[in-house]
Amino acid sequence: MFWALVPVALVAAVLGFLLVPESRDPAVPALDLRGLATSIALLGALVHTVIEAPERGWGSGNTLIGFAIALVLTVAFVAVERTAEHPMLDVRLFTDRRFSAASGAVTVAFFALSGFIFLITQYFQVVRELGPLSTGARILPVALSIVPALQRQRRAARDGAAHTGGCRCGRPRMSVTRWCRCIRMAGPCCRRDG
Repeated sequence: MFWALVPVALVAAVLGFLLVPESRDPAVPALDLRGLATSIALLGALVHTVIEAPERGWGSGNTLIGFAIALVLTVAFVAVERTAEHPMLDVRLFTDRRFSAASGAVTVAFFALSGFIFLITQYFQVVRELGPLSTGARILPVALSIVPALQRQRRAARDGAAHTGGCRCGRPRMSVTRWCRCIRMAGPCCRRDG
């Protein structure tokens, strides 16, 4: 499939070069190289530490040093961004409690969703011995449940949160119940993709 799309990509690139006019925003500020370098070092140290920690041990010296380096680089990143003329991330935004709370909520939600998808995939493929196709079919309701949430978010941004009906906790519970029923429907014909 990849090789079939190569000619299409080449034609699109040539046509784009020939037909799309050059445009550039003259007011774009210079790239924050110090913030960029600090953030790359910070994320590199943190990701490396988290990846290596299960093998080395979460309480080992290497792991604790890795987390300490990531913490020092976080402080350095904040200091660099506070003094930058055009910061990559304006850390002063986090002084607004509403922004901080919303950012924290989104971060927790993404961690929870990523962890759930990782673990449920392992459950289906290792414990239930399903193949990738059957696993994907069982995770599909999760992906489809995200679409109404995005539409609700757009409505909240347009009309204000007060007009969207609040949390409505019954709907997520109903969706989880339906999804659990889909999991149980794995009959003998669905045990393996093959």
